[in-house]
Amino acid sequence: MDSPSLSDQQLKDLGVIFHNLPLPPIRETKIIDGRKCRVFRSEEERQKHIQNCEVEVIKNCLDGARASCVLKSVEVCRGPIWHRWLPFKPGRDPSEVEACEARVMEECVAGAHGSCESHASGLCAHSHPTHMWLD
Repeated sequence: MDSPSLSDQQLKDLGVIFHNLPLPPIRETKIIDGRKCRVFRSEEERQKHIQNCEVEVIKNCLDGARASCVLKSVEVCRGPIWHRWLPFKPGRDPSEVEACEARVMEECVAGAHGSCESHASGLCAHSHPTHMWLD
């Protein structure tokens, strides 16, 4: 007798969850000079993982840099918050403040981009060595 075929939505409604198969390990264990070592299957695979690592680190670094650049642009263009609360200090034109913030933000993110790239290349090259000794 054939088992009934259920749709994906029916299975989801029943609480059935299908998990993806686990990915194979990126390194394999070998014995080199009598010592256990974890190595990549090939240099091309190692370079691929380094490149993927760099893309991810640069993305996360730039996200953090943008957040700090927003704070910097507000501080530079609007001044300290207590200045904005003073009743006798005249306010600046909002379009002028907005243009200033955009300019400072662009300069800040451009400056952070080079730092993020150098950080990513150093971090990822160091975290993906050719040999990982287990002893």
